Amino acid sequence: MPSPSELHWRRDVPTRMRVEPIHLFLRRHEDSALYLGNASFVRAGSPGRDGFKILFRLSEPLSEAFWRELVSAANAPPPPAPEEPIVALTAQSTMADRVNAMEVFVERWYAPGTADTANVDASERTEFERLPEPLRRLYRLAAKRQLFGQNRLVGADDLVVKDGKLTFYVENQGVCEWAIDPSEADPPVFVRGNAFGDPWIEEATTLSGFLIQMVIYEAVLCFAPFRATNDGVSASELRKLKRKISSLALPAWAWSKMQFFGKNGIVGFALPNTDLFQVELAARERAPFEAIEDLISDWPDLGF
Repeated sequence: MPSPSELHWRRDVPTRMRVEPIHLFLRRHEDSALYLGNASFVRAGSPGRDGFKILFRLSEPLSEAFWRELVSAANAPPPPAPEEPIVALTAQSTMADRVNAMEVFVERWYAPGTADTANVDASERTEFERLPEPLRRLYRLAAKRQLFGQNRLVGADDLVVKDGKLTFYVENQGVCEWAIDPSEADPPVFVRGNAFGDPWIEEATTLSGFLIQMVIYEAVLCFAPFRATNDGVSASELRKLKRKISSLALPAWAWSKMQFFGKNGIVGFALPNTDLFQVELAARERAPFEAIEDLISDWPDLGF
């Protein structure tokens, strides 16, 4: 907002918004918005030349003090990127490095929530301590926040070893499940379908790496304040995108071929879709998407 009465908008708007009065809201937090007032279209501009695509004018200007408060908040330094320690991982990183990176991501992405008392209690029991450390640390994180909305983390009280495998994660319609050998410190993760006789297939080489990808997957699909989605991305378009949002130093999931990436405040994944890719991106803040808007402006689903 260059003045108490003007608002710069960096994207085009429907024709109707150019000819009729509109109501302006400012999203201040993940779950709240502030009403600014009635506004009308003034003129179109060029982002490169004018700094906006559309100029709106409020019918009643904001107070000078309130306008300065909003400008100050908009120009404040961004919080640390949630994925920062994940992006720093390399092929030489240890289990402890990966687990710590997972915890930092969760703590920065999610606000502390109401504790799941059942899982908190279960995570403190002696037998729970026998789980591999990465899984134990994940359950403690999940006991304090809602981390799962797409697929299901098996409840702490329902963890059972069967034929040497401990299933801990289940697809939302029961199509497949993920499991480990709990006797290892950082075991590989296996996946199998729900058809009778489906074999276990190695999905990821380490549990600690898989859990990072799992929490990113859930955050992108279910707990993202800002998102962008396109199920028709070509291989060349994906390569251009990954020049801005690098692939993580974690192998793609073997069964689905899903690859994960993140940088500069954005995390996401790409899933092969015939000869194209389904790409899902997410961010805690809007600004990271503005930095790559030239690459995704024509995507069919933009939530920023």
